[in-house]
Amino acid sequence: MTASMQSPRACLHRYIFGALLLLASPASADTLRLGVSVSSKDAATQSFLRFFNTGGTDNTVDVALTDLTTGAVLSTWTSPAVPAGTAAQYAISTIEKAAAAPFNKPAFYVVTATPRFSGFAQSVLYKPSDGTLSNISGCDSGLAGPGTAIPYVHSSLLSSGFPSHLVISNTGTAAVAVTLGVYNETTGAKLGTYTTAPIAKSAALFVEVSDIEAQAKIKPAAGMYHYIVKVESPLTGFVQHLVENIQAGLYTDITSQCTLTATTSVASRAFGGNVVLGSPTSTSIRANVYAPDQTGTIYIAYGKISGTYDNFTPQSALAQASPVEVALDNLSANTRYYYRLYFRSTADSAFTPLDEYSFQTARPAGTSFTFAVQGDSHPERERLMFNANLYVRTLNTAAADKPDFYIMLGDDFSVDTLSPATINQSQVTGRYTLQRPWLGLIGRTAPVFLVNGNHEQAAKYLLDGTANNIAVWAQNARNSLYSQPAPDTFYSGNTEQVPFIGLLRNYYAWTWGDALFVTIDPYWSSPVAVDNTFGGDTKRANLWDITHGDAQYQWLKRTLEQSKAKYKFVFAHHVMGTQRGGVEVATQYEWGGNNGNGSSGFAANRPTWPATIHQLFVDNHVTIFFQGHDHIWATQSLDGVIYQTLPVPADPNYALLNADAYRSGDKYPGSGYARVSVSPAAIKVDYVRTYLPADEGPSKTSGGIAYSYSVP
Repeated sequence: MTASMQSPRACLHRYIFGALLLLASPASADTLRLGVSVSSKDAATQSFLRFFNTGGTDNTVDVALTDLTTGAVLSTWTSPAVPAGTAAQYAISTIEKAAAAPFNKPAFYVVTATPRFSGFAQSVLYKPSDGTLSNISGCDSGLAGPGTAIPYVHSSLLSSGFPSHLVISNTGTAAVAVTLGVYNETTGAKLGTYTTAPIAKSAALFVEVSDIEAQAKIKPAAGMYHYIVKVESPLTGFVQHLVENIQAGLYTDITSQCTLTATTSVASRAFGGNVVLGSPTSTSIRANVYAPDQTGTIYIAYGKISGTYDNFTPQSALAQASPVEVALDNLSANTRYYYRLYFRSTADSAFTPLDEYSFQTARPAGTSFTFAVQGDSHPERERLMFNANLYVRTLNTAAADKPDFYIMLGDDFSVDTLSPATINQSQVTGRYTLQRPWLGLIGRTAPVFLVNGNHEQAAKYLLDGTANNIAVWAQNARNSLYSQPAPDTFYSGNTEQVPFIGLLRNYYAWTWGDALFVTIDPYWSSPVAVDNTFGGDTKRANLWDITHGDAQYQWLKRTLEQSKAKYKFVFAHHVMGTQRGGVEVATQYEWGGNNGNGSSGFAANRPTWPATIHQLFVDNHVTIFFQGHDHIWATQSLDGVIYQTLPVPADPNYALLNADAYRSGDKYPGSGYARVSVSPAAIKVDYVRTYLPADEGPSKTSGGIAYSYSVP
């Protein structure tokens, strides 16, 4: 149907094909026919579907593209969840790409939808060559009149080519002033209010969007192309939305609508797994998805604006108790991205979204950021130094800091507590899956970096030339459940290929902002047990046998020397991975060069190394060395290098453990974590204490800072 009217600017022609679609409150499970849409086969046109959720909850809509002439279903697609009170637009080409198999695109589709929210839907066609915007919506339930909530009203950012106009008709018996609320289309947030002059009875008022913005004092931000406008005062009449094409002198009416019924019968099983991010770079990140008892399909929707997702990963099969790594590539550097995981179980017919989370891509030099560090969690030591509720509180407190990433210093997956007589691969994997629900709390927003600990048993001395040994089981569980960095253009690290494992991913380095980050590991290099042997407690008498190895040493030396970063941070489970103390043992063996009795032994025992590890730190201006192992907060300094020891994150006893091993520095008991703020001018390290609610009191506030220092 078509209509025309005289425009102040030119002879205006309103072109309509179909109508705006109203999705009513849930009533039945019928699939709804929305009419015809143009395929992307026509390169001269661009087709879009729009959805406006006026309901109270975020939800999705299933869309099917059917061949116009044969009736064959060519592609099915489930939208990302449209947040309540917002509107979203999707290209037909996006739905075409969701097809299970390639198909020959017809000229036209019949579009059907199964919505799960009340609101509106619309199909529009845009022709770039002449700027024509056409409403080609239609539905099988018939046309209805205009409503009082008008989505897709163009902001002044589009006024040079496609300004929106609202025609408010008063069909009542008295003059009335009408109040309009203006809302952000993508977030639902109210931006302002506009009130008209009194409109005479049986008259209408032509309202320019620019006038609405001026009175409501709204200045659209970059990318804010549309508003949702709502009638928020009594009106007997209706509001018509016209979009003008200035170039062609045409108007398109976007107000006709039809009533649809949303489905209530689609089963939707909530996702019981979690996401742990890893290996972030300037242009990518990995999302490790795991569900202990669910099987189905997943994908991730993501974008640069909260609630607006321009990108979608391919759908991936998710098997029960089997992690899946999903790659998000082609990202922009120094950008915060927002994402949702979508899950459809094998028993469901639709995808269910998780809550929205976000992550940060790599920052350039000169920018400020925060990261966080955790000491040994030891979840197997319940009551002794671990409380699950306190661990949750620590992780949630750290997540609230919005750190760019979260570094763990080892002894988080204690394999050595399993019985040597009965240990098997499933038990070892269980040590790593045990942490997933907890690490999902921080890892869904802050990528997790792991450091190998002495209790993990991911150690060279345990290899036996077969795939069935503890070290192989441990490292494979670690790398499959937590997406750790492998050497590439962003990360450097261990390039050795180990049989039955591949790349160990046990030591690596990267630059972020003004800082170099380096993790090191003696356990995969030492031919002997670094601490206790598995299943026993025999100490190694000669600590010169413990080594980071020539390859790791040369890599560490090269990494520190070649870095031009303003700050340098090194992370390991402990000095040499054994003993107790910080600077007290940093002078010994390959770390510091002395024998246990204080005499020099470096030249005799490491003849090819030009300097000890500590001396590499000094020569290359390492800012802070972070370690765990001793379950205490201790801040010390040696030759200008800060040695920072971390406490456990979930000790319900808040004990000052191993204090006698530290003969200098500032010492504090657990529980908590380190928050490190990095800026071009300085770094600031805070010891954030956490307490169970029952243990809080004067000077014991969970989330409070117990100790802080800065390095200019």
